[in-house]
Amino acid sequence: MEEIDLLITDIQMGEMSGIELMQQAKLVKPWVQTIIISAYETFQYAQMALRLGAKDYLIKPLNSENFLDSVRNALLKMERPGPANR
Repeated sequence: MEEIDLLITDIQMGEMSGIELMQQAKLVKPWVQTIIISAYETFQYAQMALRLGAKDYLIKPLNSENFLDSVRNALLKMERPGPANR
């Protein structure tokens, strides 16, 4: 896995869901912030994503201003460990 701080993923993908990807990423890099993007406005998906630690759940088509605000907020809240703790 690459050194990442922010994971932006669609909720519906081929091999695994965005929720599963988020969970796998957090096992390896607990500080990783996740933003889920979806065409599904279903409250159940959003609730699950946020409960599992996603910082935001955005509905397609994306508004660029809202997307950039979400990225900024996620990165500002990140608590990445120092080099010795990785």
